[in-house]
Amino acid sequence: MTVVIESMLIVEDDQRLQTQLEKQLAESGLVGTIFTGSTLHEAKQLLLSSQPQVVLLDVGLPDGNGLELLITRHESAAQSKIVILSGFSDEQTILHAIQLGANGYLLKHDSSLNVQQSLMNIVQGIPPLSASVAQCIMQHVRNTTGKADQTGPQMQTPLPPRLHQTLTLLARGLTYKEIAEQMSITLHTVSSYAQEIYNKLSVSSRSEAVFRARQMNIVK
Repeated sequence: MTVVIESMLIVEDDQRLQTQLEKQLAESGLVGTIFTGSTLHEAKQLLLSSQPQVVLLDVGLPDGNGLELLITRHESAAQSKIVILSGFSDEQTILHAIQLGANGYLLKHDSSLNVQQSLMNIVQGIPPLSASVAQCIMQHVRNTTGKADQTGPQMQTPLPPRLHQTLTLLARGLTYKEIAEQMSITLHTVSSYAQEIYNKLSVSSRSEAVFRARQMNIVK
């Protein structure tokens, strides 16, 4: 088979599965260079340094939620196509991934899973979706069709300037330490600001806060 994907990143903390995927794709001849990572930190570094054409991404990683890589992709202007390969089949995770810009969502326990065909699809512009994932998305669309308010969530009161500045820096991917230095405040204050932002946006993580803030046009 002719190489159609020049470079690819596999992010999977299950070493057995990671090795299996790497071997399978290497032998297929479909992929040129294959990078592998087992943590969110490694994935972020490899995404920025290698700019892989396609990323096969697990959600449950030892040091965080793999979906944060979707935020990193946007911030680095990377053109990588990210396909989720996860055991998480709940509606919240699936929809969150799609909303954050995932280019496909595959379930590890899908008996009909064909990784090679899924990768061929993504190259051809066809989003690879496990059947139950597609069904979940369709059901969500049916449930939301016809609702009066289709304009997205709105914030009742604007964020105070210091919270808005903190949120902007969080969206740029800065660490708490870097934010503290840039704003000339303590790490404890940054943590307090972040928690206050999460409360106001009704979220529980940085990735959710950034996504919600972009929905509301609070940050670009």
